Amino acid sequence: MSDYRHQIQRIEIKLQEFLSPEAARDAVLRFYAVARDADSEVRGILRDPEMNRLYVYDGYYFRPKQGPGFHRALDGVHLLELLTESMMDAYFREMRCQDAIARLTWELHRERTLVRIRRMLWQTSRSLSLVSGDLLEEIRRLQETEANSAGAACLLSREEQAFFRNYEVQMLEWRRGGARREKAA
Repeated sequence: MSDYRHQIQRIEIKLQEFLSPEAARDAVLRFYAVARDADSEVRGILRDPEMNRLYVYDGYYFRPKQGPGFHRALDGVHLLELLTESMMDAYFREMRCQDAIARLTWELHRERTLVRIRRMLWQTSRSLSLVSGDLLEEIRRLQETEANSAGAACLLSREEQAFFRNYEVQMLEWRRGGARREKAA
């Protein structure tokens, strides 16, 4: 709780440079509500024992215990850390106060929504990837179809290979997860 308190106080003090104490407090309470909601979403992921067996979470990222990669999912304290003094200065300098508060709130909601999507994907497909397993499977199927029809004459450029390498890693993760789920069933 002291980390939360520190972030709340830091943000409230900064907002009071631009807003009345009451308006600053109201904004901070809205920010705090979004941060607590992000914590709830993270807890929804961490409740699953399989998650704790496969991943390590540090408040910023879920990292696989085996292999490379990470999935960004900020907890509430780290979410509030996004609201830096320089960000608040810039928004209030360039926007009306009401618009600056709306934009700061939007920034927090965007990150909280990312965590929410990861939770929903974990609960439905046992993946933290923002690309669903169905989509990855469709990409794989299309790649195989195109490769079979084009033959060896049509290879991907280096740029294309780099672009698709990330999706191939996610597909491999998804396949491994599917094999584990089939064995468990």
